Amino acid sequence: MPLYGILINLCYKINWFTPIIWLTIYFCETYNKSPTQKNAKTLLALNHNRFRNDLEILANSNNFKIIILPHFWMCRLQYALYKGPVSFDTIFKPSHEDKIHHEKLSKFTALFMPKLYAKMGIDGVVSAANHYISDYLWGSQSSKNGAAYIILHKENLYASEAMQQYKKKLWSKVPDFTCDLLIVHNTIMRDIFIESGIVDKTRCYALGAMRMDQFLKKYWHKPTPLQDQKQVTLFSFTHRIGVGDGIPHWYEESDNHEGFINLFKETHYAFALFAKNNPNVKCVIKPKWGGKWTEQIENAVQEHGLNLSDIPNIEIDITTPAPKLIENSRAVLGYSSTTLLESVVIGDREIIISLLGEANRPDYKGRIFLEQDLSNFKTAENVDELIEILEEVTKDEPVKINKETQKKREEIFERWISPSSAKATENYIKHINQAIEKKKSA
Repeated sequence: MPLYGILINLCYKINWFTPIIWLTIYFCETYNKSPTQKNAKTLLALNHNRFRNDLEILANSNNFKIIILPHFWMCRLQYALYKGPVSFDTIFKPSHEDKIHHEKLSKFTALFMPKLYAKMGIDGVVSAANHYISDYLWGSQSSKNGAAYIILHKENLYASEAMQQYKKKLWSKVPDFTCDLLIVHNTIMRDIFIESGIVDKTRCYALGAMRMDQFLKKYWHKPTPLQDQKQVTLFSFTHRIGVGDGIPHWYEESDNHEGFINLFKETHYAFALFAKNNPNVKCVIKPKWGGKWTEQIENAVQEHGLNLSDIPNIEIDITTPAPKLIENSRAVLGYSSTTLLESVVIGDREIIISLLGEANRPDYKGRIFLEQDLSNFKTAENVDELIEILEEVTKDEPVKINKETQKKREEIFERWISPSSAKATENYIKHINQAIEKKKSA
């Protein structure tokens, strides 16, 4: 057993937690300076790299001090006693042995957490999703030991009937889910979690996305002039987007090889072929990260006899923020991505949803992204059709979306992403503070 594991077990056996408390404080990082706001709360952030700007926004609000608990240390503390790693089944469908480990961890946290949180002044812990199991293990124990467990759920675009039913069925099997506040972006996700039974309406709220507030204030009904440069952006997606939780991301890593594999391959090939035939157009492919994702893109194009390195006007861009790419583009292309709907905010950007490969098969009905709203966007069902649309939107005339279509797209944006009132941050702050106060008074 590694040295830290030996130390944790020893402290547990002799009921002496001072070394672990000081090690935890040593490993923790302060995210922002202490707020000047009176009665500001202190939040311990779990798995902090998983958040999409939420921690930064809360820190900048001057209402919260954010402290980061490094993921490696959180897992080390848990697994030394739990004999991890943990999974959905070990927590929510535990074996007899799992229950023994969980009881041991509960006894440890009951003695350790109150002392740690008192020393650090922690009021609540925050996680970026309810399915991050290591987060849940720590957060649920925190809730039982005086700190509010708050989930700012980041995965909210379950925009197909199949995905919604999968999510509801998955969580309806969970007999005992502990959290003090679960914030989602839209009422569809709120209803899924409430109807599954893991939370009630007093602990789950649909408040939109905080990161959209400034974006809305800057662009809503204030269309940005198109750049002189012709540019189109493909917001890339994975093979298994829309299949359960989309994990693993690539079909060869899954047990059943199910997913939108041909949709991925044909869309990226068509985009590369368009770039090759239109050297005056800047073509950007935007994956969420590099590594395996970049390899999958390159391989998909190579399967059709093209090499991205031979096409000078196409690039894979991991670093440029999505809003900047949207602003610089005449059109955005993709499948099952929030960035497609975020393009609605800027206005006068064509939104193209690819329906190639599996997305055009009758047996995939009910599993298609925004299936009931597709008439409000440009769609392509084959390579030639997709290239034709891209050629149309990159002509000399600028893209202009008619008012009726724009209005319908705005309604879809507000239904799935965030209210145009741009008050998500204000509402998050209110509900987080209320959850903390409720926990303190319990």
